[in-house]
Amino acid sequence: KCYTVCTYRIDGVREMSKGELSQTELLAFARHDFLNDLQIILMHLDLGNPAEARNAIFKTTKAMGQRSLLSGFGLPKVQQWLLTFDWVYTAFRSTLTCSIRKANRSVSDDTLVAYLEAIFNEVEEVLDPLSDYDVHFDIFADEKEWSITITIKGELHETKKKRISTDNVNIVEMI
Repeated sequence: KCYTVCTYRIDGVREMSKGELSQTELLAFARHDFLNDLQIILMHLDLGNPAEARNAIFKTTKAMGQRSLLSGFGLPKVQQWLLTFDWVYTAFRSTLTCSIRKANRSVSDDTLVAYLEAIFNEVEEVLDPLSDYDVHFDIFADEKEWSITITIKGELHETKKKRISTDNVNIVEMI
């Protein structure tokens, strides 16, 4: 099953959660990821595959470019949540694509993060530890509207359908 989430307006408050990392933890995780990327490039060079090393560089810089586009989303807590997703939700491999135009967003940053955490905390409870799970975040925003589409690929069991008032959030579950 896959989840697709499109959000236009949500309001509310969030409590402290496992998604909040200290600055020291953020820097340590970022350094670790950077060193992993360098090791992959070095491995390809050591194996005599400069074309693969080049592809690894392009793949990494493309992913970094997509992440940098998040700064225009105007929701700093959502941006941090997305940027730290891989470090908090280690059962998933994630990718991100962004098409963002800067604008003011009339949504509670805290509530949107709480909503995203609710989805993944619930999904984590039904994961098969022997299966692979890929998640793709597609962020769209222009001057008038925005959406976050989340697609999870992997073997998932049934989960709750309602997390926040359906007046504020449209949830479509696809098989």
